[in-house]
Amino acid sequence: MFHAISEKIAEFIISENEEQKSNREVLIYGIEILISDVVNLFVVLLTGLLFGHILCSLVFFISFAVLREKTGGYHADTHLKCNMVLAINTVLVMLVITWLTDKDYMQYIVVAAAVFSGIVIGMFSPRDNVNKRLDDYSKRRNKIQSLIIFFMLCSIMVILGALGYKAYSLTVSLSMLSVAIALMVKIKEL
Repeated sequence: MFHAISEKIAEFIISENEEQKSNREVLIYGIEILISDVVNLFVVLLTGLLFGHILCSLVFFISFAVLREKTGGYHADTHLKCNMVLAINTVLVMLVITWLTDKDYMQYIVVAAAVFSGIVIGMFSPRDNVNKRLDDYSKRRNKIQSLIIFFMLCSIMVILGALGYKAYSLTVSLSMLSVAIALMVKIKEL
């Protein structure tokens, strides 16, 4: 579905600017990724709205996307599967936020999830896939960048918790946990 829409948009762009004809496939791919990202953001925000945690859903999406970009991990083979996996992930995160935010033991879960995530990211990051193979230089660079991002997110998580923003602290921790789980999922194409 995304591909067909992307082709139509690309054809329109090419009809308006013939110079883009040689870039047709790149244009289609770029439009397809853009549509998928917009759909993903919409799904995350809609889920957050339904659970009454729209800002948490946005914090989750940004934290998850920034870290996931450098760590790699499981990639669905279609945009629909990607959207579904993200939707399920977001629903689970929103449920955990709803259940745990006011619990006395929540900070222990936040720390445990962050420590577990750090260990997994340190051990397995980055993980390439069929569509994005990494050479040795890229692997080293992505490993360092993913650890820097992880520690930045941990700092944000601690600051949010210290300031009393428990739900947001939990959200950042759960985004790191989601990335760690994506790293541990076996990729069948490899």
